[in-house]
Amino acid sequence: MDRASLAILTKVREELLIRAEAAMQFPREEPFHHGVQVGIWQGLKEAHSIIEAVLNDDEENEARR
Repeated sequence: MDRASLAILTKVREELLIRAEAAMQFPREEPFHHGVQVGIWQGLKEAHSIIEAVLNDDEENEARR
């Protein structure tokens, strides 16, 4: 994995941790706002998983060549 890819994964992972900590320290009282808070975290988690999968597939393809 190159430096840029690692930097992207690191930043997304950092944002996940920041969002999770904020949700625990400052939970939203209204159900809608809590849903938005959780939805943003879930979106970041899914983005991280997709990026990681694409990069891993790319590495596997390079290794086969």
